[in-house]
Amino acid sequence: MKFDKKYFKEELDKYFGEKDDAIKEKIASLKDDFKITTLSLIIYDCAVLIEHLAGDVANVSKEKRDAIVEFLDESIELNWVLEKFDGFVIGKAVDEIIDLLNTAHGKEWAGKVRSIL
Repeated sequence: MKFDKKYFKEELDKYFGEKDDAIKEKIASLKDDFKITTLSLIIYDCAVLIEHLAGDVANVSKEKRDAIVEFLDESIELNWVLEKFDGFVIGKAVDEIIDLLNTAHGKEWAGKVRSIL
């Protein structure tokens, strides 16, 4: 199995696109009422799923991050003005959320997530 951005993005699309109505509702709510707290919760859910999928595979951090950014950038519909900047904002938010998780729980938080799931 190839753990690249395409694989991770397809899994995010499959899981959150088909199975998780709560995430779909959160994403849809951003169109009318963009809140960074809602975006942060969505990013956290995506990161947990990606870490679960990646298992102990090393050296795929960039692929995981880029898959989350691309998935959210394509999923979140905003007005035309905000659409021009949302990829940048989503990328920064993903970086910050992952940094917070690493700071709060150490770089091993992903292993803790996998042991729970």
